[in-house]
Amino acid sequence: ENKKKLLQSSIRKEEKFNSAHMFLIDGAYHVLFAVGQICDAKGVDRLNYQKAITFVPAAIKYISAMVEKAQRDDASFSFNRYFKDAKTKTKIAAYIQGMEKGL
Repeated sequence: ENKKKLLQSSIRKEEKFNSAHMFLIDGAYHVLFAVGQICDAKGVDRLNYQKAITFVPAAIKYISAMVEKAQRDDASFSFNRYFKDAKTKTKIAAYIQGMEKGL
């Protein structure tokens, strides 16, 4: 949520920002969902905040990779539509399970 607010502030102030993180505005909830999926894949209790928070960078990386692929595959891609689609959570869960098994 903090990264999302910093990004929004930078956009409003017309400052430089990482355009690869634009998805955080509409997809912050999905990053948290991804953290939960990583916890499950690693056998970590989701309520173990100290451990779960360490997975935020990986969750952002995973969601960013999925968004980049969706943008390449869909000429009319929009963050809003992507993150409102009920199938997106299922895709995130499957992607993370596959990625975590490969580690």
